[in-house]
Amino acid sequence: EDYNYYDYNQLYGYLSSFFNLNGFLVRAGYNYRYRDYSNFPDLTNNQHYAFVQLNKSFQTRTSVIIESDIGYKSFTGQDYLLSGTGSGKGRGRNQTNTTTATSEIEEIPSLSQAIFLVRITQSLHTKIGLNVQYRKQISLNADANFNNANDYYQDEELFDDPFSYESDSYASQLTWVLPWNFQAKINGAFTNKKYISEFAYTSIEDTVAVGGIRKDEQTSANFNLTKKFFPKKKWLQTFNLFVNYAIILNKSNSYWYDYKNNYISGGFSWKF
Repeated sequence: EDYNYYDYNQLYGYLSSFFNLNGFLVRAGYNYRYRDYSNFPDLTNNQHYAFVQLNKSFQTRTSVIIESDIGYKSFTGQDYLLSGTGSGKGRGRNQTNTTTATSEIEEIPSLSQAIFLVRITQSLHTKIGLNVQYRKQISLNADANFNNANDYYQDEELFDDPFSYESDSYASQLTWVLPWNFQAKINGAFTNKKYISEFAYTSIEDTVAVGGIRKDEQTSANFNLTKKFFPKKKWLQTFNLFVNYAIILNKSNSYWYDYKNNYISGGFSWKF
């Protein structure tokens, strides 16, 4: 029960299309997601993304990808209830007290963002490839009173909602196809984040957020090893096993988000 804030139901769907345009491979699409938090109704939301991506390959075995996205997120929950009371005396010989009450339900503001991405990939060998990427995320909201959850929820939606900040991110990944259908990926990233309307608390004693707007610098590294199986079954194309190890160093002007972490995970997936 201590972790029931993770419980949600989700509906997701997408449309995409590919076509050639003067040597460029163009991909355009739209995806929609509805997520319902049964124990966190304030965060139940609709999310929309539309994107256009250009891909260009060269004889040097170099590929360039340019992508632009527009995202919009609206919350179906209600933020909080404001109520007020007042009293006064009635006219006449017998004075009476009167009480009035007003209430107002405020909606959680919608959030929107634009994303611009450039990725360059280079084949270093028949089985080794390298890519470098720059990604910029811009908020289209002049202001919003959205805040991330106050507790340490290790979930992107609750702990660090992507719509709650602007960012510049630099990343690189090395992919190596190994014998016996193994594949290894090593990647690293550095991200500058500036939050829209979340303030920084500089210590445990700080209750007024003297640090100003929250700003984070996150450095991460990740290692992934995947083993692919190709069963000779008409109903099963591939079966994958993977193990993943990650290190995260998050420097923040907010005491509560200045941390470092590392974890290991594993799992499996299959494709029909």
